[in-house]
Amino acid sequence: MTCAAVSATCPLQTALKYAPHVVGKCIVELEAWGLKTVSVMCGQGLTQHVALLDAGLKQGTKDVFGEENGIRPLEGLIVFRASSTGASEGSGVEPPLFDPDPGVMAASAARMGLTLPPEMLADLAQGL
Repeated sequence: MTCAAVSATCPLQTALKYAPHVVGKCIVELEAWGLKTVSVMCGQGLTQHVALLDAGLKQGTKDVFGEENGIRPLEGLIVFRASSTGASEGSGVEPPLFDPDPGVMAASAARMGLTLPPEMLADLAQGL
């Protein structure tokens, strides 16, 4: 049973509601130190919520938290799911040697200052 089936006040629903804001605050703080974030990997607990986090970061949170406390929309980030998590590895599931997920590939390229062509990412997505 999911929290959505239980109630809108479930701790999981609350955590998911604020996750983009918390991650965005970290990104903004890194910028203050002169660091640029190019990708966000959703690991344990967030692997199924990549789209939610991606949309929340692109929208920003000033509408919810106000001009002073909210984050501006963060465009250009690559948000993707982790190939493996500590929980899965702890239970004996081996991490993949290679993960052809388009988000993983785009993030790897972005960390090297490269951009993969959209058609290449689409081809990767077709192969999944």
